[in-house]
Amino acid sequence: MSPLSTAGLTMFGLGYMPSLAIGVGYLVIIYPFQYLISENNPEPALLWLMVPAVGPFFGARTEILRGEHGWQAFYVGLGVVQSVGLLLWATALFDDRDPPPTPAPRAGLHLGIANGGPALSITW
Repeated sequence: MSPLSTAGLTMFGLGYMPSLAIGVGYLVIIYPFQYLISENNPEPALLWLMVPAVGPFFGARTEILRGEHGWQAFYVGLGVVQSVGLLLWATALFDDRDPPPTPAPRAGLHLGIANGGPALSITW
């Protein structure tokens, strides 16, 4: 794995793990209580966090975050980190540079000693 690929996956992971933890935490801890008090519509801003790369951008545009500039910046920041990480990883994945070619052996005449006597070898 190339260093660029490793950096991209690390950046994506660091951006996506908080999003996933917040989204799953909401579904596991908070949503059951909302359902009990008959608010059975889940909050779309938190559900958008679980969609990689594009979800935070859509979540920042939901109605509940209108006017909440700090939270909107948080969502957009997560989306940027995830998107840049995926872009770096994809760039490394589709990098089609060939490894440097190995030099071809040169033609020549070699004199030496083999099996106790003189030897002559010719390479083309």
